[in-house]
Formats: sequence, C-alpha cells, structure tokens
Amino acid sequence: MKAGALAWALAGVVGACSLTPVDVEPRQELLTRLPADVATAPTLPATLLVREPTANAPYDTTRMAYSDKPVEVAYFARTEWADKPASMLQGLLVRTLERTHRFRAIAVSPYGGTSAYVLDTRLEELRQDFTTDPAMVRLTVRVELRRAQSDPLPRKRETIAREFEAREPLSARSAYAGAVAANAAAARVLTDIARFVVEHSS
Repeated sequence: MKAGALAWALAGVVGACSLTPVDVEPRQELLTRLPADVATAPTLPATLLVREPTANAPYDTTRMAYSDKPVEVAYFARTEWADKPASMLQGLLVRTLERTHRFRAIAVSPYGGTSAYVLDTRLEELRQDFTTDPAMVRLTVRVELRRAQSDPLPRKRETIAREFEAREPLSARSAYAGAVAANAAAARVLTDIARFVVEHSS
C-alpha cells in the first residue's frame, strides 16, 4: 500500500510539472541595412538636427505588425523588433546623411546647440501585407525639412514635407522574411530621403 501511494504521489508531481507553462523569448529582428550607394554633395557650413522620430500608433511599438485582412492590423506572437522601428530608422538615417557629406555636422535630439536645418520624421506605416499576391512589406515615412528659427533669413524658413513609400515582396509568408524585406524597403526609402534633403538644402 505504501509503495502504491508513493507511485501515485510521484505521478501527480510529474503531471503537475508537465502542465507548467514554459516562457519562450520572442525572436528579435533588426533594421540594419544601409543604402548601397548614396550620392555625395558639396559640404555646407551648417548643422542638421535630426529630431527624435514619431510613429503612428499601430507602429509605435516593438511588436511586428502584419495584415491578413483588409483594414486590420495584427501582431506576430513569437517575433518582434529589437527596438521601435522609428528609432532604428533614425540611426540609419543619420548614418546615411553623414555619407552624403552635405553638412558640417549632423546632430540628434536632445541637442542644445544651434542648427541651420531641422529634420522631422514620422513612421506612417511598417507592416507585412498578406492580403496581396505576392505578400509584401509596406513602408511609409513622412519627413519635414525646415530652416531653424535662428536662421537670419525669414524667407528661407519654409517647411518642405514629403512622404516616401516602398513596397517590397516577401520571399516567404513568415516574420523573418518580412524583416528581410523591411530592411530592403528601408534602404530604398533612406536613399530617397537623403536625396530629398540634399536637394532642398542650400
């Protein structure tokens, strides 16, 4: 009887352990890809301030967004971004602009010095769209370039805004394939933003 009771007790312990949920850390993906080629331009004796970016609510998170139904956004359960995409894009944007050699210096907020130009960026959209064939990543970034308030020439204080889009097909319907496509889309958008900033600074 004692041996039988002990066996039942051990079985209960094993059963309880098998029902304990196991925490699985989500896979983390990065935006790291820079443009292969960036056109250079004559250097201005000016500082460009790249301010902290903002993002639309569905994308102001480390969660990786996708859509498998129209007008709906969902998030992967096992994969996420290592940082908010807007923050990762800011670092890539600064490095891309540095490669143009357009400005004497490029600063990021918070910044207490003076700057001739200010660049604001907003992540409007970054999601994997599974409603299309092939599935694709949709990336949209809005930028505003303006002269700083300290500029002595009021006529040059206008703000120039533009929206940049990239659509990149996925090699597979998976979160990892989406991260690869997002990097390719980001490189294209960064190229376009750098060209825009160079063309509208003088």
